[in-house]
Amino acid sequence: MWKSSYVASTSVTRTQTDAEKLTILDANKLANGTGIDADICIVGAGAAGITLARSLEPSGAKICLLESGGLSIEEEVQALYDVDNTGYPIRENFMSRVRYFGGSCNLWAGRSMRMSPIDFKVRDWVPNSGWPIDYAEIDPWYERAERLLRLPPEKEFVDVGRLPGIGDQEKALLSATDAESAIATWASKPMRFGKVFKRELKRSKNIEVYLNANVTEVVPAENGAAVTRLVVKTMDKRQMVVRARLFVLATGGLENARLLLASTERASSGIGNDFDQLGRYYLDHPRSIYGRVRVNESVRLPYLTGIPLTTGKVQFGIAASEEYQRENGLLNCYASLEPELSEFAQTQYGRSINIVKVLSGRGHVGSRFRLSDVDMTDMRDLVYYLTPKEIMPHFLYKPYALLKQAVRKRRAIQGLSVINYCEQVPDPESRVTLGKERDALGMPKLQLHWRLGDEVRQSVARMHETVARLVKEHGIGELHTDEEELADVRFSDASHHIGTTRMSDTPRNGVVDSDCRVHGVDNLYVCGSSVFPTGGYANPTLTIVALTLRLGELLGKELSNG
Repeated sequence: MWKSSYVASTSVTRTQTDAEKLTILDANKLANGTGIDADICIVGAGAAGITLARSLEPSGAKICLLESGGLSIEEEVQALYDVDNTGYPIRENFMSRVRYFGGSCNLWAGRSMRMSPIDFKVRDWVPNSGWPIDYAEIDPWYERAERLLRLPPEKEFVDVGRLPGIGDQEKALLSATDAESAIATWASKPMRFGKVFKRELKRSKNIEVYLNANVTEVVPAENGAAVTRLVVKTMDKRQMVVRARLFVLATGGLENARLLLASTERASSGIGNDFDQLGRYYLDHPRSIYGRVRVNESVRLPYLTGIPLTTGKVQFGIAASEEYQRENGLLNCYASLEPELSEFAQTQYGRSINIVKVLSGRGHVGSRFRLSDVDMTDMRDLVYYLTPKEIMPHFLYKPYALLKQAVRKRRAIQGLSVINYCEQVPDPESRVTLGKERDALGMPKLQLHWRLGDEVRQSVARMHETVARLVKEHGIGELHTDEEELADVRFSDASHHIGTTRMSDTPRNGVVDSDCRVHGVDNLYVCGSSVFPTGGYANPTLTIVALTLRLGELLGKELSNG
């Protein structure tokens, strides 16, 4: 049994006077049987839910935003996320999701990447690939999402030849015809949606947020063509009903599917599941540490190893070009390079990561762990999966990085470890289903069966051939890999839950249409990474926010026309 880690905390309560003045309400204080009416009800107050509510506020519509948790994490509520894993091993004792106001972005380290145009295309060498929309449909929303997340704009880094401070070898490598730059950016602070927008939501005239409000069932009309109401429960078994014109599920890549699967009043297999597509095609981003680049003397690689900016941070990875992927039948993957640490440095890192966890508190990556559960024996994974730019607040990272650059002027990088990130083939047998065990609210717990195909290792192996040739051709150094070693490399999940309510042209191969509306249900939408038909290699948050802004424009028009 995989159980979500937690940090015990006392819940935040408000007086009745406060509740009357503000629009963030506590469902625990509502009478049993309370009815709530709205124009639109959004389930989940995380990145997608809060973004959607804010985008719809100018419409003047009455918006109900439901959040399962409170203003801080609580053990009993967090336990609702427990999942039984029956597939490829995932990280143990790792908090991948949190169930309180602001959602799992309360844990997010902030890495942001755009998906690639090829991710949206049908590829004959990738079964079940292709989106019902193309990249051009989402491209304009990426810039808006970057502004919302306060990220350095990606367009500033696309023209490699004009990057300040880039070395000749690095420029040549990133300009190679068979390679592309995988650009990752970080804001100066990871976006904490709950913290940043709480005051704005409190003062909203037409958004009401209900905390401690757990949706346990979506109830359609008798003909199933529209949703009439949601059943909401509190942990102390109070029950409420929410009625609205429109409903949006924004509860994450696993919970969106669970809620639809568990809503069986009108359909025994769940809502949007006429063709047994719900819960299938589960994807993550397999990661591995494999390969080492021995760097030639005096070579500088500022963009490939990461640099601080006034507005955040940026780091480039090495990805295969679209043409190279087509020619070689590769999945979309990329290599990120991190300075190799000595055994002594790894020991020091182990001490510093604990210090940073304590100093950073709940706002940073340290809160993803219970300190007692961290396995420091496998320090290599921690060093390269949680690099300094991931765990340090920006005010600490910037001087650290500048000092590191000054040191490198006197002593060049000698070795770089290769961190591999890869997409997966969408596999209908990689899926989530409902188990027999039930949680504290009486809902069936999820069973996760993640499948990882051989295509991932094969694509990583071919990518390494490309990286090896490029670093040698451009005088950077030599890549050392061992294909026999790759056969034994352990891939890690990235806690990126993708694909369980995938977007499709027809209900025969998906759950929602190109507008994120559940097939066959006029007023029910799904928002988040669960709608992605493919995952690419990019962290999903930026694309989630971009798709949410797109959905907000569509629903705003629908509410206005109503």
